[in-house]
This record gives sequence, C-alpha cells and structure tokens, in this order.
Amino acid sequence: MEYINDLDLADDVVLVSQRRSDMQSKLNYLVERSTAACLNINVSKTKSLDVNAANPSNFTVAGQVVDKVESFQYLGSQTASDGGTKSDIGARITKAWSAFASLRNIWRSNQIRLRSKIRIFNPNVKSVLLYSSETWGIPAECTQKLQVFINRCLRYIIRAWWPDNWISNAELHHRCHQKPILTDIRERKWMWVGHSLRKRGNEICKQALDWNPAGHRSRGRAEAHGGGN
Repeated sequence: MEYINDLDLADDVVLVSQRRSDMQSKLNYLVERSTAACLNINVSKTKSLDVNAANPSNFTVAGQVVDKVESFQYLGSQTASDGGTKSDIGARITKAWSAFASLRNIWRSNQIRLRSKIRIFNPNVKSVLLYSSETWGIPAECTQKLQVFINRCLRYIIRAWWPDNWISNAELHHRCHQKPILTDIRERKWMWVGHSLRKRGNEICKQALDWNPAGHRSRGRAEAHGGGN
C-alpha cells in the first residue's frame, strides 16, 4: 500500500516520514520545487516534531536550521511529541471555555427557556469541545476532565450550585438531555469510521484506516518517528 508522505491545505504543508534521511530529502525537494515556482518557504514558520523518537532529529531548509517543538497545531488540532491526545484535549477545553463565556448573556437570561439554551449549547460549545474527538485516544483522566467541563457548564446554565440548588450529575444530565461525554465521543468515532468505510478505495481517509505509520519492523526493535510542518 502507498505511504502517506504529506498533508496539504492551501499554503500549509505537513511532511511525514519515518526516517531522518527521508525527511531531509523531502525538505530539499520541497525547497527545489518551490524555488522553481518562485515561492519561498518561511523558515521562521517551519517547525519539526519528533513523535516517540529515541534520537531527536535536526533538519535544515535552504541551509537554515528548522526550530524543534514539542507540539504544534494543524487544522485546529494539537499534535504532541508523545503521540498522545492530552495536549489536544486541553486545548479544546480552553477553546470551549472561551466559546461558553462569549454566550454568558444567553445563559443568564430569564427570557430564554432551558430547552433553547441547550440547543444553543450543543452546537456552539460542545461541538468546539469535541472537535477532532473521532481520532482521540481517551485516557480515563481526560474523560473526567471533559465531563467536569460539561457538568460545570450545565450547572451554570440551570444555576444548580452548592448547597442551595445542588442536584446529582444524573439529574443534571436528565434535565439537560445530555449523554455521558464518553458515549458522545464513541458515537462520533463510529460515525466517522462508517463514513470512511463508505468512501472509495483510493480516498485517503479510507486508506488511513489500514495504514501503519511504523511500517514493518523486527520483533523487539523500536523505530523513531519523525514529522515536520
């Protein structure tokens, strides 16, 4: 099967490689083709990220060293050097808090029914929180952080604060017509998998389901992964 070598959107290019030498060759080729098209690569905006690499790599673009980072954002998602999703989930919670705060007047209004507030909350706050959750691995501690965020938002909306108007989480979810956050994420994952499986065989999202970025390796041997943006 073909390997995924790059991810492109407009003028953003992400190069993916398993070996340092291959990555440097791709960078050199990108510089060559860009120069031929009278385009210059902004080295100050170019970053490199090693994912689960035992020996971090250094790369150059047109003789200039590329900055190395522990994480970077691409298309709204955070990619971290440990290959996990904790940093991405933390970033989504921060953005969702901002979205929730921007609608504070709606949550405080006595003229808007609870049902209407929840209909506003789901697409404007919850969807921000769960952006790209179809690809998350969800450790228990991250699931708890996500659920705590949702519960705090819902308690603010219905003004269920300790001790006067305190209610259980089960009652909170019942009143606000909410499922446990882990159920929502699992449903989104299954929808995404089903959507991908219905694609034609040459679609990249379908190929990615079977793609092993580590390739074939000997038993007991670890290989480094490298990435660049």
